[in-house]
Amino acid sequence: MLVGNFTAAQKCLKAALSQARGSGFSISTSVVIHPLEKTDGGLTQVEERLFHELAAGAGASKVFVWVGAPLSDAEVISKIKGK
Repeated sequence: MLVGNFTAAQKCLKAALSQARGSGFSISTSVVIHPLEKTDGGLTQVEERLFHELAAGAGASKVFVWVGAPLSDAEVISKIKGK
């Protein structure tokens, strides 16, 4: 299992998103979740949905779940832009 406590994980992600956005204004936030451990054989439908709901509940407007080779910063930006 990749997330043992949904509420704690969501609270942590929400705090990280708030810090990344800064204070004083609201912007649309895209999140790429890239689990690096315990993904042999891919994610189950439940695990993928968990990550989507976790990020959406934390305030992300777009959520991308990536399972595969580690992504560079440029590749993350490309995924967010839909390329």
